[in-house]
Amino acid sequence: MNRFLLLAPVLILAACAPKSAPNSLDGRMMGTFNWMCSGNVPATVVFHEDQKLADLSIKGETIQLHRQPTTRGWIYQFGSTQISGSENRMQISSQQFGNHDCRAN
Repeated sequence: MNRFLLLAPVLILAACAPKSAPNSLDGRMMGTFNWMCSGNVPATVVFHEDQKLADLSIKGETIQLHRQPTTRGWIYQFGSTQISGSENRMQISSQQFGNHDCRAN
């Protein structure tokens, strides 16, 4: 019982810790991730549980992207919009939204 009481604050803090950036290698690539992109443009990506789809929200619009095969990092694309990244970095390439380098918040 005493051990549990000592560990309880640590467990509570761990549960409240922010999510790390998506990483396709260890299964963390699901959920909502916030990014700050070049030009101080915020972006949010929601990686769906099946990892086949992701929703990119940027500049007041949301677009759904489809996962593309890759041997490194991750790539999602729909039409002329593509996001790619690894760890805490993401690149957006889009005629609609422009090109941005982003870092996870």
